[in-house]
Amino acid sequence: MENFYSSELKYSEFLYDIFASNKSSTGQQLILTANQRQGRFLRQKCSLNTVASNNTELFTFFSWIKNCYLDCQDHAVPGFERRLISPFEEQALWRQVAEEITSNKPLVNTEQLQKMLKQTADNVLLFQVPLAQLEQSRSEEAALFIQCYKQFVAKLDEHELEAPLPSMSRLIQHFEKFPPNINAIYLYGFAEVPPLFNRLCGQATNALALVRGDEPAEKLNCIQFNSIDEEIESAAHWVKQTLTQDPNQQIAVVVPQLTQLRSIIERQFLKVLEPKRYLNASSCVIPSLFDISAGQSLSATACIRCAIDLLIIGQRHTDRDRMLSITQSIYWGAAYNPARQSLAEWLACRSEKKISSTTFLSWLKHFEGETKKKDLAEAFVYDSSRIISLQQQRAWSKKNQTISAWIDWYIDILETLGWPGPQTLSSYDYQCVQVFMEALNTLRCTEPSLVQLNKPSDFHAFLHSWCNSQVFHPEIKIPKVRILGLMEASGLKFDQCRIIGLTEAELPSAPSPDPLLPIALQQKYNTPKSSVEREYHYSKALLNDVVGCARHVTFSYASGGGENEQQNLSPLVEHYLGPADKIVQQSPDKNDELLRVNLAEKPYSLTKVDTGTAPTIPKGSNIRGGAYHLDLYHLNPLYAFFKYRLLVDNRDIPPIAGLDARLRGNLLHDCLALLYKKYDTQTKIKTLTDASDIEAELAPLVNRSMQALLEQITSMPIEIEEYEKNRLIRSLLSVIKTDAARNPPWKILELEAKKNLVFKDRTLRFRIDRVDTAKGLVIVDYKTGASSINPLLKKELAAYQLPLYTTVYAREDIAAVCYLQVEEKDVAYNGIGTENTFRGIMSPDKVRGSEISESFHDLIIHWRSSIESTIANIIEGKAVYRASDVTRNHYFSHYLLAVRQEELERNDV
Repeated sequence: MENFYSSELKYSEFLYDIFASNKSSTGQQLILTANQRQGRFLRQKCSLNTVASNNTELFTFFSWIKNCYLDCQDHAVPGFERRLISPFEEQALWRQVAEEITSNKPLVNTEQLQKMLKQTADNVLLFQVPLAQLEQSRSEEAALFIQCYKQFVAKLDEHELEAPLPSMSRLIQHFEKFPPNINAIYLYGFAEVPPLFNRLCGQATNALALVRGDEPAEKLNCIQFNSIDEEIESAAHWVKQTLTQDPNQQIAVVVPQLTQLRSIIERQFLKVLEPKRYLNASSCVIPSLFDISAGQSLSATACIRCAIDLLIIGQRHTDRDRMLSITQSIYWGAAYNPARQSLAEWLACRSEKKISSTTFLSWLKHFEGETKKKDLAEAFVYDSSRIISLQQQRAWSKKNQTISAWIDWYIDILETLGWPGPQTLSSYDYQCVQVFMEALNTLRCTEPSLVQLNKPSDFHAFLHSWCNSQVFHPEIKIPKVRILGLMEASGLKFDQCRIIGLTEAELPSAPSPDPLLPIALQQKYNTPKSSVEREYHYSKALLNDVVGCARHVTFSYASGGGENEQQNLSPLVEHYLGPADKIVQQSPDKNDELLRVNLAEKPYSLTKVDTGTAPTIPKGSNIRGGAYHLDLYHLNPLYAFFKYRLLVDNRDIPPIAGLDARLRGNLLHDCLALLYKKYDTQTKIKTLTDASDIEAELAPLVNRSMQALLEQITSMPIEIEEYEKNRLIRSLLSVIKTDAARNPPWKILELEAKKNLVFKDRTLRFRIDRVDTAKGLVIVDYKTGASSINPLLKKELAAYQLPLYTTVYAREDIAAVCYLQVEEKDVAYNGIGTENTFRGIMSPDKVRGSEISESFHDLIIHWRSSIESTIANIIEGKAVYRASDVTRNHYFSHYLLAVRQEELERNDV
């Protein structure tokens, strides 16, 4: 294959050349990478942030083109007056052309034609195929392309726009007259350089070099497997073993067919490397040890797919299956609750393919009413009211708006419908939401003028298409293992590399000529996939760059195909290996052999395994989670085992404006601790109420608490910070007013007190917000939301926090336990204690719905017995699946993967 560059450099020579020439260089040097992954690698590997100060800059190729074009516009260079369009706008323009061409041809797939036209146009431009020769070919396909291409150019001219690839021709002409001051350009991560790239770089500099991988690795070997599944599983075990021997090694697993195998690779690597995450496996799991370079479209993620589909709720008639999917989604409204579960069952039984929005809403209201009758209404907020609110606002009647207006309208709908749901988002979903909202804002700021939207259904189709074009790749902090395709791995540097799937069917890839161009012209101008020879040389160059960038390389392939088809090793690999005896047949894993022997000697009945007992907690150990562990154990022992024993609950803070409830509660707790440390008696609190400027007295406490919080989170807009400070001051004013009026007088005995409960040589640690003295000890816990004392008065104790606090004091000394419920304008005490302790404290027999009528001191005895029994069960490892409150199960749906079907049926979940 012809070389379109002036020279080649090995990777090590390239690094030396960069650093050596920078010492005395007066002109600029450019490093142009094939993609952003190579750019990030070079910055980390070569410290190019420092090198950039020595006249070396790094760009991806297309970002450099865009910078050059915009620079010419900034300097008012003639010929650069047009606006450079985005890739999405270019697709929209080609879609318009395809729709016009196929308007009288209903059997033609417009979307597929649009992709073909754009790909053909890119090949013609990049590989410099003359249009005149296409016109002379007398090919109907070529004639169709030329017709469409001329329409595309005419539309660009009509709107005074410029597409990225055609803009390169203008830059070439500009550089011919005004050459930039560039000493050298290095092309990094390219297996080939198309002629148009070569012409542009050739006009920009006289020194153009293509960076190649170094010499082949020090150690090469090849392994043969029976199937691709065995091959992937073996690669995962190899990674685990390699990391065990040396955790600091940089490891690559390279897969030529990565896109097709992505799901099985992710599943196997999670299973072997991160079993805790595998247990919690879903589309929302992000591994921490490995990173897969193949991303997916935003519309393929469950969270964003729900956001798109929420638009169909307002359509008159909608596909039943899509409405069923929306009903079952946890990413809007009150999430998947009992009413929506009943609605989903009703939808699943319907024979119609379409469901009207009126029918959907009517049955949703019906099932919500049924749920209310069962006293489950507190578990969720009704979703029907959200839909009715939108109907009253006539939110679905918008027409003929700009993209910016449609996006504003859409965001209002998402907020009203409660997207992305009430649950705490996983890191994966959180990143999805952030990328989606940022992308919407970017789209709003660079409004595509080529997109015409007249009604909501048009916006829905546009949104789905646009999200399909947006690739989402979750971020992982410094993964130890990178799973890459051949193109992504080209030019990167690793200690160990395993290249899998190297069959002759996959490498070199089969030729696939462009259907709109004559084959003779494709082969003459060497366009992609035009011939067997071209694919052989192209794949060989890619593989050579990967093999040359690792010290140890292992090849592997599966001899068995999908239907027992025999597969041979790729011919590209054979010349690296030398003697055929370097290819070894993979033997079964030794651990698997040992497992088989043990099972043969001591067979088990796998249908009778006891899944309700976990290992006991060793003596001298701590019991994680404090009172929250006991609360969750009451709700479901298996949930508590997952969260506090296996530590598989890895979810992040949901993206909301301002602070979420947890951070807001932490902020209030911190501020109250500072307040009561300074004003620890009722007398001192009263001095605050008499202060001339009480807010000025509170401001330093609030600022100090806010500063401590800001050190824990990444950033917060100043407007939100001021809003939260004002909210906090209003809450503190209400607290001060309430405590100043309390009777009898009180004094703080302990504040933020750390306590231990030792039971059977195991320690449960917890912290008490506040302990007062007023007719005895008053134990206080701060609450920023609603609180109820009824769960404390059940025969089967359902809330353990306040009862746990009583275990560290003598029963007779305690006068009351209570919540201090703090809201901006409403602060009140709510608790249980001896009669007439102070306002807000009730004796057990006076509480409506109480199942216990004993005295307060007898109630404490009951609490301690319940606590001891629960802790004993936790220590003994009793982790059977037992849902005490099925209405709360949807909060822990991420654990249901590990729950057996018979257990679900037994608990009527």
